[in-house]
Amino acid sequence: MRHLLNLLISIYAVLVGLLYTLVIVISVIPFFLIHDYVITFFEWLIFSRLPEPKFIPAPEIEYYCGPFYAPYFIKKWMSKHHNMSCKLHDEGYNSQPTSRLEIDKLFLSNMLETVKQGKGTKFGAYSMYYLVRYVVGWPSWYLIKGYKALGGKLKSK
Repeated sequence: MRHLLNLLISIYAVLVGLLYTLVIVISVIPFFLIHDYVITFFEWLIFSRLPEPKFIPAPEIEYYCGPFYAPYFIKKWMSKHHNMSCKLHDEGYNSQPTSRLEIDKLFLSNMLETVKQGKGTKFGAYSMYYLVRYVVGWPSWYLIKGYKALGGKLKSK
C-alpha cells in the first residue's frame, strides 16, 4: 500500500510538472511568434506622432567623420578620405528618412565608391563601417530619435 501511495504521488508530481511546463510553453511560444509585431506596434505608438521626416543638413564643420565627442585630431585623421561620405551619413542620421541599417549601408557604399576613385582602402572603409554600425553609431541614432520625440528640433549652424 505504501509503495502504491508513493507511486501515485510520483505520478502526480510528474503530471503537475508537465502541466506547469505546458502552461509556460503555451504562454511563451505565442510571444516569440508575435514579438516583432508587438515591438512594431509600440514603435508605431510612440513614433507615429512625430512629423514626417525632413532633410536636415549637417552643420557646416570642417571634419565630419567620428562621433561629435571625438577630439579634433581624431576627426581630422578619420576624415582624410571619407569626409563627404561622413557628411552624408550625418545628414541621414539627422533626417532619419529610413532605417539606421539602410543609412549605414549607404555610408559603406559611398566609402567604397571613394576607394574605387583611389582614395583610402577597403580595409579602412569596412573598419569605419564597423565602428559606425556596432560601436559609436547607435547612441547617436537613438539620441537624435529621442530628442526629436521630445519635441526638439535639429538645425544646422
